[in-house]
Amino acid sequence: MVLENKNWGWSDLFYVGGDYKKDERGTHLTGQMCVRRYGQNGNDRAPVVLIHGAAQTGTHWEITPDGRPGLALLLAQAGWDCYVVDQPGVGRSRYHEHDLGPLSHYSLEELQSSFTSPWPHAWPQAKLHTQWPGTGQKGDSIFDAFYASQVGHLAEYKHVESLFYPAAGALLQRIGQPAYLVTHSQSGPLGWHVADKYPDLLKGIIALEPHGPPFKYPDYPPFNARPALLGKLIHPYGITSTPLRYEPPLPDGATGLEYERYQPDDLGGGLAPGFGQKAPRRQLPSVARVPVVVVTAEASYHATYDHLTVQFLRGAGVSVEHCDERSNLCRQCVRFGLPCSGPVQGPIILDMTEKVSQRTRRGGSKAMERKTQGRASTPIENTNLVVHEAIAACNRGSAATTFDMFDSHLKELSGTDAVSPSTGSFFTQIDNDGPSFTTSASSSGPMLLPRDGFSSGKRGKHADLQLQLAKLEQLYGYEPFEECFVAQFVNLVISARDTVSPKRPRSWFLSIPDFLSRPATPSVKYCIRAVASAYYSVMYHNKSAEMTAVEWYLAGLKSHRSTLTRAANDVMRCGNSEPQKIPDSQQICVPLMFSYFEFMKGSGTAWTQHMAAAVEMLLVRGPAKCQTGLEHAMFRSIRPYDGFRALLTGERSKLDAQEWRTIPFAENAKIALDFIVDILLSLPRQLDLPPGQHLRESIQSLPTLSPAAQDALEVRLYALLHKLQDWRWYFEHRHGAGGDSTNHNLDAATICTCERPIPSSSTYDYQDTLAAISIAVYDAISIVLYSVLLTLASVKPSTALEIDPTLRYRSCIFSHGSSILNAAAFQHFTDPYCGDTTRTNFAVQIVVLLGVDDAQRLQAQKYIDILGYNHNVVSVVPNFGGTVVEAPEKCDTLFGLRSSFSQQPIF
Repeated sequence: MVLENKNWGWSDLFYVGGDYKKDERGTHLTGQMCVRRYGQNGNDRAPVVLIHGAAQTGTHWEITPDGRPGLALLLAQAGWDCYVVDQPGVGRSRYHEHDLGPLSHYSLEELQSSFTSPWPHAWPQAKLHTQWPGTGQKGDSIFDAFYASQVGHLAEYKHVESLFYPAAGALLQRIGQPAYLVTHSQSGPLGWHVADKYPDLLKGIIALEPHGPPFKYPDYPPFNARPALLGKLIHPYGITSTPLRYEPPLPDGATGLEYERYQPDDLGGGLAPGFGQKAPRRQLPSVARVPVVVVTAEASYHATYDHLTVQFLRGAGVSVEHCDERSNLCRQCVRFGLPCSGPVQGPIILDMTEKVSQRTRRGGSKAMERKTQGRASTPIENTNLVVHEAIAACNRGSAATTFDMFDSHLKELSGTDAVSPSTGSFFTQIDNDGPSFTTSASSSGPMLLPRDGFSSGKRGKHADLQLQLAKLEQLYGYEPFEECFVAQFVNLVISARDTVSPKRPRSWFLSIPDFLSRPATPSVKYCIRAVASAYYSVMYHNKSAEMTAVEWYLAGLKSHRSTLTRAANDVMRCGNSEPQKIPDSQQICVPLMFSYFEFMKGSGTAWTQHMAAAVEMLLVRGPAKCQTGLEHAMFRSIRPYDGFRALLTGERSKLDAQEWRTIPFAENAKIALDFIVDILLSLPRQLDLPPGQHLRESIQSLPTLSPAAQDALEVRLYALLHKLQDWRWYFEHRHGAGGDSTNHNLDAATICTCERPIPSSSTYDYQDTLAAISIAVYDAISIVLYSVLLTLASVKPSTALEIDPTLRYRSCIFSHGSSILNAAAFQHFTDPYCGDTTRTNFAVQIVVLLGVDDAQRLQAQKYIDILGYNHNVVSVVPNFGGTVVEAPEKCDTLFGLRSSFSQQPIF
């Protein structure tokens, strides 16, 4: 678009503010601010002053990277006088390093990950980021234009604040009438200072995602992806870095406001905990005279913490309307005049098949058609709409309450032909409301819709509403419901793979709906029903679903045993005359699903028996028949489970054979995870530890070996460590994911003596869950090897002439344990229900068993408790140093001895 072809109104450019200063070269002007004006001279509307954010200039209000007119031009065309500024020292405002200090520059990676192309799970709302034009990455013409427009900005916020408000005061005085101030991001605190100094010259403030949060960065995404940010004091005065005018005033010499932790009610809605001003809160009398609107985009990382800024302002007496706030009332209840109990937690199953959709629309299609024709489409390109609405909110002077908003909405709907609950089905009501109902249902089938709710604690008497629309037993009497229920279960389990490289092998789990529709035996359908119902019961703590799952599990076991008995009888009757039947993918699916069910039930080692049965079926097929198709995908899926099973139980894996490491991969090349699993499968054979009830006991029995056996074991250990180093180099140079995790912790751990507190929830730069599980398996194997070396070194006599290696071994165990916990935190944040989280938990169990630091083992045990994975690997967890950590008991819950399923499902 050629901007000159449009009539943007009268425009001029001038400078305000600034002081003359002398240096060794002479006198110069510093601190002046460039202002460009758009609009009609003499307009009776209040002017609008637009202030850019960090690394940007006033040009970002004038034109977009893809050539469209910016917000300032659109407002000017709509009849507003707009003043676009370049902050002092930035853009068209002169920069003098001696007076203003150094500039900071954002890297390409920082902008991509935060604004244009964020990872969908970088923060809870990031998956909603869909509106940036183009790919948002280097090489895309729009992104390249955007990044080229970025400039250096003053890094010291204290200096920026003290430099800006004098120039802003000069501009407001030149304008000569109260104006609206539109701030963005870094300029948010500048707006608070302007309101504090010149409240009579402002009509209102529209703060677009103002810089925050108050006081410190919280331990919450995306900040906890960068450990250096956690706990960093960014705004000692809450919303600013320099003091405002408070009532009562701050004492002399104060360096900041007192603050305390603040936790929102809606943690389940992606809102971060943070910090607020400590009571009694000091007020902001000058800022309180200016109406404020805070605007937050739904996909922005600001959506996690802007509520903290709003809470601070309201606590200081400022009237704030937050444009992202949601009501706790739903439009359905308001529309039908019903009392609203709040959000329903759990899935809602809607039958949206064509047949049902036609049936429920009978008699209402004409009314629906009339309503549809009467609706006006919302033009997406009216980008100035938000500011128009915000200015209108400022004119109201105070935020409308939830009741007021819905009261007006009721009046608006009072004349509509809404269907009464007594005269129409709920499906009709949902359908008639159209896009306003927040579902993602397609027209292809009924949907299982997770509803997280506004607060995990607000359950009350409506705690069991998740099955209000359809009882679980109805699923299995109505085929479309059942198919959709299972399809959504599959999608939830593998949802973490949405951002995975296309090189990752396809999950066999995607074929479960096909197994359900065409089961080879009844046990196939029963086991799928059992696991899907169990998954549902675990996610939503539903007792009815748990009982349903147990019933299907028992029915599946009975059917499966009958199938096996018939097969055995056929073999006995026919002898060797008939060739042995080769298990297919559906038959292998049954023990796998039973194993997953036992995972969720948390019933000791029962899962290992089903997993061993699945391995036996693979052995019957042979490696050549596991090269392609679903059987190959199942083979890949089984290997990590069987590797950890063999390691934890001390049994050698039957998949640890040369033919099983090579032939199945003839047509599908190995990825990094496959190579590290090869090492994992070989550990029981390579180590050949003394027998014991569990891995720790076997390692602690090493002193019983002869000196020659100990020396031979040490040689094998160093060979395995060499293989691990080769794998880590391959992984980092081939994939470039997670490269800093272990190295970072190893350097820190070798400096200290394992007394450093472990990171609680820090995540590192993993590309995806596959990278995290790969690193976790690597770390788990490393812990086992260094634990064996530590035990061997502790029994050898040491002399003053030799370096004692035990401290280094303990440091290595500590650092690899810390890396596993980092991976577990990443997996849990990304998707605690996916298969990679399950496999990572086996590595966490290694930390519980062999960790050398009490804090680490307690943290690892916490993850096991939170995720519900306690399979009785060991009941007492002693440290090599002598301290003891008690592992919580787990009862066999299948027959109701204690609580229900584990807290989280694993796959």
